[in-house]
Amino acid sequence: MKKKASPVLAGLVLLVAAAVALLSGPLLDRAFAPWAFAQGGRPPLTGSWVGRLTTATGQSRGILLTLILPEPGGRSGLRRSWRTSPYGTLGGTASVCDERGEVQAYTVDGRPGDREASQITFHAAPSEAPPPDGLTLSWVNGAWDGADRLDLAAQLFWSQNGAAISGASYPDTQAEAPLPMARGGEAEFRALCEQVRSGGE
Repeated sequence: MKKKASPVLAGLVLLVAAAVALLSGPLLDRAFAPWAFAQGGRPPLTGSWVGRLTTATGQSRGILLTLILPEPGGRSGLRRSWRTSPYGTLGGTASVCDERGEVQAYTVDGRPGDREASQITFHAAPSEAPPPDGLTLSWVNGAWDGADRLDLAAQLFWSQNGAAISGASYPDTQAEAPLPMARGGEAEFRALCEQVRSGGE
C-alpha cells in the first residue's frame, strides 16, 4: 500500500517550486543581461541619457533617452526569449527637441550586442501616428563605454504626410548623425533644448 505524501512535504514542494519560478527570472537576468544592473562599482546601462545630435547639414537636436530592461513577456509574464535575444532586450523612450522648441516623443525597442552591452542597437518609433512632418529618428546604434558615455549614430528620415522619405533631396537622411550622450535627466535636457533653440553650442 502506497504511503500518502504528508501535507507538510507537499506544502514544502509547492513552496520550493514557487520560489524557483519567482527567483529564476531575476537570476537569469543578472546572468545573461548584467548590463541592466549596477555591480562592482559599475553603473548599469539603464537610466537616462542626454545628448546633442548633429545632422549632415549641421542641424542640431537635443535628445533625452531613457533605457530600461523591459518586464518579461510570455504567457505567464515570467519568461524572456533568451533564444532570440541572448543578452536581453532594450526598451524605453526618447524625447527630441528641435530649433523651434518643439519636442517629439518616441518609444525605443532594441537589444545589446553582447553580455556587457558594449554595442547596442535600437529602433526609435514616433509615439504620434502619423508623425509630424520633418526629420524623424529611425535606427540608432553605437557603443557604451561601460560607465557614463554613449557614442551613438542615428539614421534619420524625412516624414511627410505620414510617408518616410529619403534621398539626395533630403541630405540629412543620407548619412548617420553622430549622437554622443552622457548621463542626465529632464533638467539637462531642458537646458540643452534651450541651447538648440537659440542656436548656441
